[in-house]
Amino acid sequence: MAAIMGGERESIDKMVENYFEQNIAYIWEDEVAVSILFGAASNKNSRCIGPVYTPPESRQQGYATSGVAQLTQKFLQADNQFCCLFRNLANPTSNKIYRQIAYLPVADWNDYNCKN
Repeated sequence: MAAIMGGERESIDKMVENYFEQNIAYIWEDEVAVSILFGAASNKNSRCIGPVYTPPESRQQGYATSGVAQLTQKFLQADNQFCCLFRNLANPTSNKIYRQIAYLPVADWNDYNCKN
């Protein structure tokens, strides 16, 4: 999970715990937890999904695709005008599944970390 969220394990654990407390973390299960998705309000008319994480042993089975599709539908049925997500352009797998469930690219985003 550190690979998608960046940072140290302790800070990631605290962040995930905070997401659960805010009720914006979602677990996709197939008898056991197979994927975790986060979705928060980005403004009064929309929700944003991400990050999405599936452990290596559960990948390539459609869990992330199904989870993102269902969470998107849930958000849209809750009277949000749109749903967005951030994707990593360097990850062809996630880019492919997001296109399959009708997400379209709108803009690129760069994140810079400048340390003095």
